[in-house]
Amino acid sequence: MTASPVRMSVIINGHWKGYSWLRIRDDGQPCALVSHWMEWGVASTASFAADSEIADHANCVQPQPAVPPDMAAATDAGAVESNSQDSDSDDDDDEPVVRRRYDAQRHQLNVRVKDELMSRARGDVPFSRYEDGVSAVRLDYQVNAAQGTRTIDGVSTRNDTVYATLNPGFNFGPWRARSTLNYARDKSLSVGGANDPRWTRDNTYLTRDIGKWRSRMLIGEGYTDSLLFASIPFTGARISSEDSLLPDYLEAFTPVVRGVANSNAEVLVRQGGVLFYHTSVAPGPFVLYDVRPPSSSGDIRVTVREADGTEHVSIVPYTAMPLLTHGKVWKYSVNAGQYRPLFGNAYPRDDFLQATAGYGLPYKLSAYVGALSSSGYESRSFGMGWDLDKGGALSLDVSRSRIGQAIAEAAGRQWRLRYAKSFATIGTGVSLDYRRFDAGHFRTLESLFARDEQVAFWRDLVGEEHADEWVTETKPRTQVRMELKQNVGDTGNLYATLTRLDYASDTRRRTSAQIGMTWYGSRFDLDVQANHNRVGTTGVTSAQFSLSIPLGTVRDNTLRYAVSADRDEEGGMTWNNRVAGSGMRDYRLNYVLNQQRAYKDSSKSADSVRVNYQADAASWGLGYTQGGGNRRADASLEGSIIGWPGGVVLGQPLGETVGIIDAPGFSDASIDGQMATRTDGRGRAVVSYLTPYRVNRLGLDSIKLGDDYDYDTLFREVVPTTGAVLVVPIKPEPMPAPLP
Repeated sequence: MTASPVRMSVIINGHWKGYSWLRIRDDGQPCALVSHWMEWGVASTASFAADSEIADHANCVQPQPAVPPDMAAATDAGAVESNSQDSDSDDDDDEPVVRRRYDAQRHQLNVRVKDELMSRARGDVPFSRYEDGVSAVRLDYQVNAAQGTRTIDGVSTRNDTVYATLNPGFNFGPWRARSTLNYARDKSLSVGGANDPRWTRDNTYLTRDIGKWRSRMLIGEGYTDSLLFASIPFTGARISSEDSLLPDYLEAFTPVVRGVANSNAEVLVRQGGVLFYHTSVAPGPFVLYDVRPPSSSGDIRVTVREADGTEHVSIVPYTAMPLLTHGKVWKYSVNAGQYRPLFGNAYPRDDFLQATAGYGLPYKLSAYVGALSSSGYESRSFGMGWDLDKGGALSLDVSRSRIGQAIAEAAGRQWRLRYAKSFATIGTGVSLDYRRFDAGHFRTLESLFARDEQVAFWRDLVGEEHADEWVTETKPRTQVRMELKQNVGDTGNLYATLTRLDYASDTRRRTSAQIGMTWYGSRFDLDVQANHNRVGTTGVTSAQFSLSIPLGTVRDNTLRYAVSADRDEEGGMTWNNRVAGSGMRDYRLNYVLNQQRAYKDSSKSADSVRVNYQADAASWGLGYTQGGGNRRADASLEGSIIGWPGGVVLGQPLGETVGIIDAPGFSDASIDGQMATRTDGRGRAVVSYLTPYRVNRLGLDSIKLGDDYDYDTLFREVVPTTGAVLVVPIKPEPMPAPLP
């Protein structure tokens, strides 16, 4: 056996498992240890047996089916008899448990293992496959410019605006630096009494993942976790556990997204307007199990973009059970720094320390504890979660706060009860969030800052002794939020939410209710929603309705007609007639003609046209609106630039984790699974959204290239770390000539 191990590429059941260092036996085959097989995805329940009779190869093993304990004794007792009886039997037709082929020239080990011996844990990727990517500089940009004219009583007023958002960053090894810069030039805005252009900066930070700790570290500007306390902006440092580093079966409980694609389609999932998930699906029904929303609550908006450019949108209400974690799994976060005032408030930059921790206990229980401390403010929290299996999930936590001021109600307590249950067979989901406030007045850190701001204001007017008497604080008593979701077939959702807040102070009760339905199919798409908001005894109702019908294809242009109606809270009605289409190669060009007519308020009536084009290097749009005494023309441009030691490439707006296809000699080639994305003149293209710590398959579109190239050379499987920029070389090889 070789004294030094050899680095080789390992492929298990057709999936690349990264590189491993293995010693070569005297017979020329690699020596795989138990640890290697476990890293490659063999189930922990498998047994292992020596695959060589040479004494020096005793540690070289391969997996085999586990023998049940109650059969082991019987097998041992009848071993001699069985061997004598079966000595003439022919087992050559049985499929071997493990088959392997080693290519010594290419240093590649290809192994086939029976499926029943492989782990069923989705997403359990070995650390050796993680790739930090190349050192790179990246820039996301979005620019919007508009010119508007408003005419009242024959007098016209013009306003020119320019807004821009830049997201610069750089990668160096496992480190990621990011920032957000905003620019505004708008006459309607006044900063310090002047209308000068304004630059603002937000969220500048340095971060990296620590894989073996399954954690992430951040230095700079960020937000605290919202596990037990309200999330607040801060400047400082944070280290926390990272769910994406866990296998799927150990991650936080995530929603299941279902739908149907009429063609090879893209699926884009957003929460709060932020795109956080992107994948490609084949025609027919699809189910997504690995959708991990950035927030533990908030509706999920799912867009299915078909190959012809048409889009279907559905809404999935989502509220997670944050006080649940799987057995023997830690979840923690430690934040230290200063409060970071956001634009629009002048809260003090007080130092604070916040720490939360949770652990999965036996019997499907979870325990959580947390503390938050700042100058003049203390809060403690404790909670328990219970996975009830078919009964759903339940959690209860209690938090207590105290401020360092000599007032009547300096302390308070919050009880929070949460319950969630999904009925998978009928597609129904329900959730409840109930909060009770007692034992005084419970305050968050930001509500204390708001109180101090009022005290400072009244102190200047009425003096120190009477300032507290003029402070008005909203003191909650109970808060209830209920959600119901019902799947309607594979493409529809019916949802309803109810929220009610009661106050111990003079503030009137607030109630809001929402009910809606989304459904899309081959003949029409439907979206209906109604909202009711009530404060005290005064209530207002609004409703929206939208129906979209495909009109077919005309000269390679897909057309769609939509009609919608909107009733606002004051009873005004607005109608829209819209014709939308897409065309040109890869359906890159999208256009919309819209007619809006308003009842009661003619100033809302308008006609508009908008055109958008998605190029390989950027996207641009032009729009014009006229009606109700207003005229407005606007233009937009968005895209990205990435530079690394190997060159510079332009692309569409970037996600957090990206890949760069590098296929020299294959210019203008379509990218697999990406709509309207092709390689540039050097064979390079940006793939904007990769899933960190999961296997991502990148390459060229085999259907567009035809059958002249070896299919296996058109793709590569990569596992990026969060924020990585991966350069993926693709070198298609001609299909070998058939043997004579």
